[in-house]
Amino acid sequence: MSVADSRVPHPLTDPARKPGTTPVPAAEAASGAQTVVVTAPDLPSGLLDGAAERAVRVLIDELGFDAVDAGGIDESWRQQPGTPVYGLRADTEAVRQALAKASPEQLPDSRA
Repeated sequence: MSVADSRVPHPLTDPARKPGTTPVPAAEAASGAQTVVVTAPDLPSGLLDGAAERAVRVLIDELGFDAVDAGGIDESWRQQPGTPVYGLRADTEAVRQALAKASPEQLPDSRA
């Protein structure tokens, strides 16, 4: 697995490495990869198509987890402490139901 940080032009240093990873320059990180994971604080809606989402769901399934689309960052409050889904260990349908039951009025005052 290759890893890179776009904030630095050179490969990551040893302290940032995890076992089984190879640090590479950001420009080379996706070269020859079947799946590329990009983290970004805010992606435009519709940036990724149904095939990209399916590839992520397959990857999550291969890792032994179930995927539930909980919406964008504007819906992330539904997963905060004090909501029905927070800490829930259940199947995907129960997770969907718990997300739907969340109410902004139920959240603790410590929300940012």
